[in-house]
Amino acid sequence: MLFTSPIGSSEKLSYLVKAGGIYKKVNIEVDISSANDIDPSIGWEFGLGVQYEFAESWLLRPMVGYHSLTNSVSESRYDFNIINIAFGLGIAKSF
Repeated sequence: MLFTSPIGSSEKLSYLVKAGGIYKKVNIEVDISSANDIDPSIGWEFGLGVQYEFAESWLLRPMVGYHSLTNSVSESRYDFNIINIAFGLGIAKSF
């Protein structure tokens, strides 16, 4: 889900909020001779940023995001919690 809203009276600058779910399969390598696939895990993500229209229908989107992925399935030998904070710079075209 992506939500955008103008900042003040600006037509070119707006803030954006992103939220969603993550469904990912993880592969853990304990040493060189063994690798274990773990059942797909679920998580969530959240992001904040700004959106600037620098040309007609072209958008620049710097954003900071938080991602969390957890596996605590009882059948799995591995329990983990992966937390990632990332900065991204995207270019989008609206149609």
